[in-house]
Amino acid sequence: MITADFAEDFVHKSKKVTDQCVIAGADPKLRAEKIKSATEQFPNLDMKDLQIKMGKDVGVWITYVNEDDSIKDIDFPKKWSAGNTAIHLACQQGAKEVYLLGFDLSSPNKLINNIYKGTEYYFPEDARGFTPVSWMNQMGAVFNEFPDTKFYWVGREEDGVFSEKNIRYLTKAKLCDILNIQ
Repeated sequence: MITADFAEDFVHKSKKVTDQCVIAGADPKLRAEKIKSATEQFPNLDMKDLQIKMGKDVGVWITYVNEDDSIKDIDFPKKWSAGNTAIHLACQQGAKEVYLLGFDLSSPNKLINNIYKGTEYYFPEDARGFTPVSWMNQMGAVFNEFPDTKFYWVGREEDGVFSEKNIRYLTKAKLCDILNIQ
């Protein structure tokens, strides 16, 4: 819900207005409060890095859609990361093999290692990673809920974080061999 005290500068709407829309975003005032709280609780955090991450893309995005657009509300999972939501939905649809690409599980003490770093819609190249605990909990839930699905984690080496028997680790070269890509 957009309240009266929510500045119009932070409301972004798609051009073509229809009767249906998807709304997503974050309240800039709430983000500012979270930054303040984090600085008080964790004074050793890199505050510049935290402000870059927490301040990125604040606002509300209203994207108008048509009836024939493939937008569907889902019952579960909600409020998960996009990647973990995608692998859960693939498993819900009966996928027996899932290839995980780009699941980097970054670290706050290292520079971000995402392929989108430095691009217009992502964080700058000098931003640090994130604490991956919630991502790992979500992934673990998917791996456990779908024990008959084989998950192939591309570009990550086995490190003992996940012990599930349905996970295999592949190099990018091995994936290219499997897919017969030169």
